[in-house]
Amino acid sequence: MAIISNWDTRLAALLRKCGFDETMLDAVVCSAEEMSDKPDGRIFDVALARLGLAREGAGVVHVGDSVTNDVEGAQRAGFGAAVLWASELKPGNAFDFGQLADEILQKNAATAR
Repeated sequence: MAIISNWDTRLAALLRKCGFDETMLDAVVCSAEEMSDKPDGRIFDVALARLGLAREGAGVVHVGDSVTNDVEGAQRAGFGAAVLWASELKPGNAFDFGQLADEILQKNAATAR
């Protein structure tokens, strides 16, 4: 699991200060450190590299709050994508992480059959 963020170099420290458990993450990829912002595919490639995954067959899903930066950028990078906390419910939008996790697990179970 990784965070890909269009933010500055203070991100990791801010996450720690807010009590976020970094041991739950395999990588934090920050646009200011990588000189690449979402929706540019390079930032997604950095995340894959840090996770030790290849783009082909990675089975990665990116979740964010921006259709342009998160969904369209992730899809161009070959990721699955979803908008979280969208104002209206439509395919690809979710209102909470539990709902999103359930949908991902259901799709994985269906494709494994």
